[in-house]
Amino acid sequence: MNMNNKKSYLINIVAVTLLYIILQVLMQNNVINRYYQGIIVFICINVIVASSLNLTLGFLGQLALGHAGFMAVGAYSSALLSIYMKDMELPVIMHLGVALFFGGLIAGAIGYLIGLPALRLRGDYLAIITLGFGEIIRVVINNLKPRYACQSLCATCKLEVIYDYS
Repeated sequence: MNMNNKKSYLINIVAVTLLYIILQVLMQNNVINRYYQGIIVFICINVIVASSLNLTLGFLGQLALGHAGFMAVGAYSSALLSIYMKDMELPVIMHLGVALFFGGLIAGAIGYLIGLPALRLRGDYLAIITLGFGEIIRVVINNLKPRYACQSLCATCKLEVIYDYS
């Protein structure tokens, strides 16, 4: 890594940190209302998806289209764990950390299981198998019983980590 790349990464980290701090201050002082806070959350989720696509397609050169499926598995499993942990006497930040770690662990395990048969695939075939996985996850989540589908996840406890986002 040459000096220009290090400088570029440092500038990016500082810019993202400053943007985060500015957004937190604006949200705390109610300059940004709840509607725009929700939009900012979806923007951040899409930035994560775009970064993962940039990693696989831009740096690795592999066309994988299953990112939404892996994110759905991680989000769904962490939401279910959050529902079960809401009655535990732990600090709220601990709930968030455990749920995020669990979601990442489950998504990584599913990714490993999908990656084993797809290990030798390249190009269109990798895109087809990962797109198929994403569709399988979508159909499975939509066809679960209501107590496990998205209807029950609306009852998750409201989370207040740094500022009041409930």
